[in-house]
Amino acid sequence: MTPIRLLAWSLTALVACETTGGGPGKSMSTPGSAGESYGLAQNAFTLVNLHPDEQRHQLYSVNYQQLGLIPRCTPVRIDATSRSGIRFTVTSTGRQYDYAFHDSMVEGPDKHLARYFGASCPELPATLNDADRNGISAGVVTQGMTKQGVVYAAGYPPEHATPTPDRDEWIYWKNRFDRFVVRFADGKVVEIRN
Repeated sequence: MTPIRLLAWSLTALVACETTGGGPGKSMSTPGSAGESYGLAQNAFTLVNLHPDEQRHQLYSVNYQQLGLIPRCTPVRIDATSRSGIRFTVTSTGRQYDYAFHDSMVEGPDKHLARYFGASCPELPATLNDADRNGISAGVVTQGMTKQGVVYAAGYPPEHATPTPDRDEWIYWKNRFDRFVVRFADGKVVEIRN
């Protein structure tokens, strides 16, 4: 490869990396620096259960329901942010995760992340029933849970598939190809259908 071609190739690669918006692990800034912070405190808590892909250390804003579980109220450190996501560390384990913004995300990153991470973690409402508390503790959706309990246990359903929580069917994905539907009647889960 001639020196001119090598230089042109290197510049092209550099420009491509800078214009893709980065992502977890690429072109990230620490919260409070000149980059995106999305209103997140560097030391935060999970507000709902998170279900990461533990093998890849990955979560997505579409809220895939992977087998991993980071319980609500887990202290985390926001390590870096970018236009494509955030990176955080669970402080008790030192395990780091990338949280990628999915193309289907309807609301802005600030609003979206404020539903999942906060500066403090409030107590569970007294109105939650036993099915809610058991499901939240186990990180699963079960019959008899309220909509509020399902949100704490599984997070919010992706807004492109369930645009309003007022619906009686919420759609969640386990991964890109497999989904399940949570059906409510009178505000409680009556069916979970794969």
